[in-house]
Amino acid sequence: MPFDLLIRKKGDFSSLFVGEAVDISRVQKLADETAAGGQDDVVFVEVKSTSAGNRSIFEVSINEVASMKSLGANFWLARTYGVPSGPDASQETKVRLWPNVSKAVRNGEVKLLMLV
Repeated sequence: MPFDLLIRKKGDFSSLFVGEAVDISRVQKLADETAAGGQDDVVFVEVKSTSAGNRSIFEVSINEVASMKSLGANFWLARTYGVPSGPDASQETKVRLWPNVSKAVRNGEVKLLMLV
Protein backbone atom coordinates (compact mmCIF):
# COMPACT_ATOMS: atom_id res chain seq x y z
CA MET A 1 0.00 0.00 0.00
CA PRO A 2 1.29 3.50 -0.73
CA PHE A 3 0.97 4.63 2.89
CA ASP A 4 2.32 3.56 6.27
CA LEU A 5 -0.43 4.47 8.72
CA LEU A 6 -4.19 4.43 8.64
CA ILE A 7 -6.05 6.68 11.07
CA ARG A 8 -9.78 6.61 11.68
CA LYS A 9 -11.25 9.66 13.38
CA LYS A 10 -14.13 7.65 14.86
CA GLY A 11 -14.93 3.98 15.13
CA ASP A 12 -12.48 1.16 14.63
CA PHE A 13 -10.89 -0.96 11.91
CA SER A 14 -12.58 -4.29 12.69
CA SER A 15 -14.14 -4.34 9.21
CA LEU A 16 -10.64 -4.54 7.68
CA PHE A 17 -9.75 -7.81 9.39
CA VAL A 18 -10.29 -11.40 8.41
CA GLY A 19 -9.55 -13.38 11.53
CA GLU A 20 -6.38 -11.90 13.01
CA ALA A 21 -5.01 -10.49 9.76
CA VAL A 22 -5.69 -7.29 7.83
CA ASP A 23 -7.30 -8.02 4.47
CA ILE A 24 -5.45 -5.83 1.94
CA SER A 25 -8.40 -5.95 -0.48
CA ARG A 26 -10.60 -4.40 2.23
CA VAL A 27 -8.02 -1.67 2.83
CA GLN A 28 -7.93 -0.99 -0.92
CA LYS A 29 -11.74 -0.82 -0.97
CA LEU A 30 -11.63 1.70 1.89
CA ALA A 31 -9.07 3.78 -0.04
CA ASP A 32 -11.24 3.64 -3.17
CA GLU A 33 -14.34 4.69 -1.20
CA THR A 34 -12.38 7.54 0.39
CA ALA A 35 -11.08 8.72 -2.98
CA ALA A 36 -14.65 8.68 -4.33
CA GLY A 37 -15.80 10.87 -1.42
CA GLY A 38 -17.62 8.09 0.44
CA GLN A 39 -15.41 8.21 3.55
CA ASP A 40 -14.34 11.33 5.36
CA ASP A 41 -13.27 9.88 8.71
CA VAL A 42 -10.16 8.07 7.45
CA VAL A 43 -6.65 9.47 6.96
CA PHE A 44 -3.86 7.69 5.08
CA VAL A 45 -0.40 8.74 6.27
CA GLU A 46 2.88 8.21 4.43
CA VAL A 47 5.93 8.47 6.69
CA LYS A 48 9.32 9.45 5.30
CA SER A 49 12.26 9.40 7.68
CA THR A 50 15.99 9.92 7.74
CA SER A 51 18.59 9.39 10.42
CA ALA A 52 21.08 11.84 8.90
CA GLY A 53 20.50 15.51 9.60
CA ASN A 54 17.83 17.59 7.97
CA ARG A 55 17.69 16.17 4.44
CA SER A 56 14.96 17.82 2.44
CA ILE A 57 15.06 15.43 -0.53
CA PHE A 58 13.49 11.98 -0.25
CA GLU A 59 11.98 9.44 -2.59
CA VAL A 60 8.28 8.92 -3.17
CA SER A 61 6.84 6.23 -5.39
CA ILE A 62 4.50 6.81 -8.30
CA ASN A 63 1.82 4.99 -6.26
CA GLU A 64 2.32 7.46 -3.40
CA VAL A 65 1.94 10.40 -5.80
CA ALA A 66 -1.20 8.83 -7.29
CA SER A 67 -2.65 8.29 -3.81
CA MET A 68 -1.76 11.85 -2.86
CA LYS A 69 -3.78 13.08 -5.81
CA SER A 70 -6.76 10.74 -5.51
CA LEU A 71 -7.15 10.91 -1.70
CA GLY A 72 -6.59 14.67 -1.46
CA ALA A 73 -7.15 15.93 2.08
CA ASN A 74 -7.25 12.35 3.36
CA PHE A 75 -3.59 11.72 2.42
CA TRP A 76 -1.05 13.14 4.86
CA LEU A 77 2.73 13.20 4.83
CA ALA A 78 4.78 12.87 8.01
CA ARG A 79 8.46 13.72 7.57
CA THR A 80 10.79 12.69 10.39
CA TYR A 81 14.36 13.94 10.73
CA GLY A 82 17.14 12.67 12.96
CA VAL A 83 15.62 9.27 13.66
CA PRO A 84 18.07 7.37 15.90
CA SER A 85 19.91 4.71 13.94
CA GLY A 86 21.18 2.73 16.91
CA PRO A 87 20.75 2.21 20.64
CA ASP A 88 23.40 4.83 21.49
CA ALA A 89 22.06 7.54 19.20
CA SER A 90 21.36 10.72 21.10
CA GLN A 91 20.17 13.05 18.35
CA GLU A 92 16.87 14.86 18.58
CA THR A 93 14.09 13.55 16.34
CA LYS A 94 11.88 16.14 14.66
CA VAL A 95 8.60 15.58 12.84
CA ARG A 96 6.92 17.76 10.23
CA LEU A 97 3.35 16.95 9.28
CA TRP A 98 1.45 18.04 6.19
CA PRO A 99 -2.23 17.15 6.87
CA ASN A 100 -3.13 17.58 3.19
CA VAL A 101 0.04 16.98 1.20
CA SER A 102 -1.76 17.41 -2.12
CA LYS A 103 -2.73 20.96 -1.11
CA ALA A 104 0.81 21.57 0.19
CA VAL A 105 2.16 20.63 -3.25
CA ARG A 106 -0.32 22.96 -4.98
CA ASN A 107 0.66 25.80 -2.60
CA GLY A 108 4.38 25.22 -3.10
CA GLU A 109 5.05 24.12 0.50
CA VAL A 110 6.16 20.72 -0.81
CA LYS A 111 7.91 20.38 -4.15
CA LEU A 112 8.01 17.23 -6.24
CA LEU A 113 11.06 16.51 -8.37
CA MET A 114 10.98 13.67 -10.90
CA LEU A 115 14.20 11.79 -11.53
CA VAL A 116 14.49 9.13 -14.21
